[in-house]
Amino acid sequence: MQPAVRNEVPKSKFNIRLPTSYGPVVKSVQAPATSKKVKYGEYLANVGHRMECHTPRDAKGLL
Repeated sequence: MQPAVRNEVPKSKFNIRLPTSYGPVVKSVQAPATSKKVKYGEYLANVGHRMECHTPRDAKGLL
């Protein structure tokens, strides 16, 4: 297995007006403890679902 690579990502800049958010700005989301299996599974499923919607696909709909 290869070691992790540190990658500094610059802050996003948008040249279009973005819609306002609903509620206060969320700075981070803390993952539930891995010992709470059901809650942790729910958290992982949520992350996977977000990736499903927000990942570019090819012409066939594949990732």
